[in-house]
Amino acid sequence: MKKLFAILLAVAVICALSVTALATTITPVGEASKDVTGQYQAGSADVQGYKVAIAWGDMTFKYTDATRTWNTTDLEWDESGAGWTVVNNSNTITLTNSSSEDIKATFTFTAAQGSGITGKFTDEDGADLTNSQITVGNALPAQGQTTGAAKEEVVKFEITGGTLAANATLGSISVSIENVPAA
Repeated sequence: MKKLFAILLAVAVICALSVTALATTITPVGEASKDVTGQYQAGSADVQGYKVAIAWGDMTFKYTDATRTWNTTDLEWDESGAGWTVVNNSNTITLTNSSSEDIKATFTFTAAQGSGITGKFTDEDGADLTNSQITVGNALPAQGQTTGAAKEEVVKFEITGGTLAANATLGSISVSIENVPAA
């Protein structure tokens, strides 16, 4: 009984299957062809991508008060040695541009209220930054290359004025990033 049922089930399954076949009739001496078509979809213009990393040094500065020595010839105090120094070269701000466009960074120092501290921004070689700004090139590949490389610029902050009588927060630095318009 089981065998009969299995045979009937197999016949029912075979009958239920439908096979669709598309065919071209070819005479013994002939050929067939079919046009191949393509559809075009316009792409969009290049889409800029922006990624800028900012790495901060510790921004630690030390103020050394003047050494006063009594001048017995001129009968007055001679002062020497007052000034600011950077602790462990910690005054750097490193900008790494992995963007498809050039970027412009603007730096601002805001002194702590009543501190009298002043400062300036320079490039890595110590030259003052015009308007406290620097441009960092894009990371696009050079002509003939397939892969780009991130561009990096280092900016330094220097204390240019003011004194310190005790450990304190001197102020804060902010960096504003914007794209450089195409020329």
